[in-house]
Amino acid sequence: MIEYLKTGLASAAIALASGAALAADMYQPYPSQQGYYQESSGVYLRGDLGWSFLDSDIGWKNDDAFTIGAGLGYRFNNTFRGDLTVDYSGDYNVGWGNSIDAWTLLANGYVDIPLTDTVTPYLGAGIGYGWFDGSGGWDENGVTLAAMAGVAFKVNDTMAVDVGYRFRDGFISGPNFYDHSIRAGLRFGF
Repeated sequence: MIEYLKTGLASAAIALASGAALAADMYQPYPSQQGYYQESSGVYLRGDLGWSFLDSDIGWKNDDAFTIGAGLGYRFNNTFRGDLTVDYSGDYNVGWGNSIDAWTLLANGYVDIPLTDTVTPYLGAGIGYGWFDGSGGWDENGVTLAAMAGVAFKVNDTMAVDVGYRFRDGFISGPNFYDHSIRAGLRFGF
C-alpha cells in the first residue's frame, strides 16, 4: 500500500512539473506589455504644440505664450525611451513694452508605464541649454533642466498622441527663467 502511495505521489509530482514547464513555454505577453512600436526600429519623431505659462522671478510681470517643439528619439524597450528636442516659447509680454522669447535644446529620458495596449502614462526629465532673448537688448543663456509627465494614447502600431505637462528651469545670470507648459503632440515610430 505504501509503495502504491509513493508511486502515485511521484507520478503526480512529475505531472505537475511537466505541466508547469509546458505552461512556461506557452507564455504570451498581454497586449499592454507589447508596447507602442512593435513593428518599428525604435526610432521616432515627435512634434508638440501647447501653451506656456511664464512663472519666473526675473523682475518683470509673468505672461503666457504659444510653445512649439520637435524632436528625434529612440525607444530602448517598452519602458525606457529618450529624445533630443528643440522647443520655442515666445513673445511673453513682460511689461513696459518688453517681451521674452525662449529657445531650448534638451536631451530627455522617459519611463513609460503601460496600463493597457492603448494608454501609457509616463514621467520624464531633461537637461540641455537655453537661450532667452528679450526686447531692449536683454539676452541670457544657460543650462536648462526640465521635468515632464503625461499620457500617451496609441493610435496604431507606429503612432501615439501625447498629452502632457512640462516644467522648464533655465539657469541664467540673476533670477532663473521658469515656465510651465501644457502640450499635445504626436509621436511617429519607424
